[in-house]
Amino acid sequence: QFVEIIFMINGSTLLVFMLLMIHQQILPSSHQLHFSIRVQVIFVSTVYGLSLFSNGIIAFLLRNNVDNSLDILQENDLDWLAERSGGLIIYGDVGRMGSFRFMVFAIMVSIFVLAPLRIFLIGTSVHFLKHQKLIHSKTVILKKRIISVLFQQTVIVSIFYVYPLLLLILAMYFSIASFSDTLLFWIRQLVIPISMLNSLGQL
Repeated sequence: QFVEIIFMINGSTLLVFMLLMIHQQILPSSHQLHFSIRVQVIFVSTVYGLSLFSNGIIAFLLRNNVDNSLDILQENDLDWLAERSGGLIIYGDVGRMGSFRFMVFAIMVSIFVLAPLRIFLIGTSVHFLKHQKLIHSKTVILKKRIISVLFQQTVIVSIFYVYPLLLLILAMYFSIASFSDTLLFWIRQLVIPISMLNSLGQL
């Protein structure tokens, strides 16, 4: 699990780095948001460090089951999961996340760090390109197309990944077991298909 999270952090930071490079290529050197190489390195390193600390370190610390993991399996009739091959980690019970709340906090930190950065970089790039006089320049048109693709990816990731993830966290934290079967059915029908389409953001 720790290794998977490291790969995820590397991928997320790489996307921010690529977006920053495009952002810096669009803005002229005289622009106030055109950063030096040193500032760019500090920027990317800070993003990577925050993501690594908030996700990687906490995931490493929470790599073991909670103390009452066997009781949780028995109470929820999930004994058969322990008999299957592969790893099984129990973070907590529904509505009683225990130490898993730290992982939830780490996920929220990542969302609130990465999402505004992408919005800021894309927004300032689009704002600058809209005021360019050379609207027929092939370079400007190409840059506009790249920014448009990145903007669409951000919207798609928000709809198909961030929002379902937030709903899942809320359901785990506050427990929706008391909801009616009909309401739970429609929640599943809404959340599961949407979350399965999160890879559309990379098309």
